[in-house]
Amino acid sequence: MKKSFLLILISLFFTVFLTAGCKLVDNSDDDIIEIWGKTNSELVKHFLPNIELKKGLYPTQNQLYIAHIAFTNFKAFLERQKDLKDRDSSYISISNKEIVTRLITYCDENIRSIEDIVNKGKQIPVEEKKELYSTIQRNVYFILDDMLELDHNCSKEFKSSIFIYINSLLMLIMIVVVLSVVLVFILASDAKEKTIQVEQSKDYVTHVLMAQEEERSRLSRELHDTIAQDLRSLFSHTAEFSDSRTASEVKEKQQECLNQIRAICYKLSPPDLEENDIKTALEEMVQGFQKKTKIETRLTVVDDVDFSGFDQDDLLNIYRVVQESLTNIEKHSKASEATILFRLAPLSNSLDEKKTQLVIIISDDGKGMHEHLLSKINSQKKETVVKGHFGIKNIKERVFLLNGQIKYSSFQDCGTEIKIQVPLK
Repeated sequence: MKKSFLLILISLFFTVFLTAGCKLVDNSDDDIIEIWGKTNSELVKHFLPNIELKKGLYPTQNQLYIAHIAFTNFKAFLERQKDLKDRDSSYISISNKEIVTRLITYCDENIRSIEDIVNKGKQIPVEEKKELYSTIQRNVYFILDDMLELDHNCSKEFKSSIFIYINSLLMLIMIVVVLSVVLVFILASDAKEKTIQVEQSKDYVTHVLMAQEEERSRLSRELHDTIAQDLRSLFSHTAEFSDSRTASEVKEKQQECLNQIRAICYKLSPPDLEENDIKTALEEMVQGFQKKTKIETRLTVVDDVDFSGFDQDDLLNIYRVVQESLTNIEKHSKASEATILFRLAPLSNSLDEKKTQLVIIISDDGKGMHEHLLSKINSQKKETVVKGHFGIKNIKERVFLLNGQIKYSSFQDCGTEIKIQVPLK
């Protein structure tokens, strides 16, 4: 409560003074000078150098169009500024209002002169043509004089007001320093408490996942030592069948069940994951997944990916994340293809360019997700559980233990992509 009050108070002070500062620094008169600079650049580049009345040289039709657009745009901008002045007396200084009015008049005269030249074309008398171009040149010189006066006024007004603003700002800084010191102590206390909560949360998640792994291993052993062994022993009894065809069918079904049990056991308890074996383990997983689901699956591990910085628990978490993602693709996506990519990338939000992170991208070409479901899944709360998608909670918890970040991207009928970023240790 105290922290929120201090933050609101500091924000209020800054809002008031920065708003005042913006009116000083970002004065609309300065905007006029900037816009004229761009307009004048167009005129100097494409229009003014081509007017030589004594030699009878005049701009082309295209150059006239460019000048017409330049004067029209500048006039429209000036009129908007003048309109803002009428509604807000602080927007354009009073001393410059008359200058803006004159500038609009000059632009309007030049626009009409250019239109007369274009409309009459070759039928315009030479003297009238010279007079129109002379008017355009004269008005441009008048605009330049007024812009110099406007610039002088802006500098003068700015200097007179900036002194008051600086004194007020110094007072604000003193107040903010005092409030900031108090806020730092509050934030430091909160940060320490939050760190303890995160560590406790990680310990809890680690404990839960370790218990899951132990239960997986136990179930794997039970299946292997009981049902799998019983099925093997039944093979010897098939020879007692009088009908050889029936015996062959029973034996085939037994072998199919045995293979399924072996696959379940392997899935529950993966092989030892050492830094050099994680890639092999992933390849075997992908091969088994593709054989079982008939979904074309590709695994790519870029050559510079190094798993040596991860311990056994980290490697197991990476393995389980990929495994759970493939399971979700099988259950929900109705995909025909899936890809898994491991690559390195610079660590986000790090000043040290040498720091890298492991990026895992898992994608499919399935039916995708609804936007509402995607929003729930991408919730920053790792405990968020979407009905029927408990595997996603498991994935998010394992990414959390890896100190990583995860984001789901998906469009209806256009597949899904999971991007996981894990900092290298």
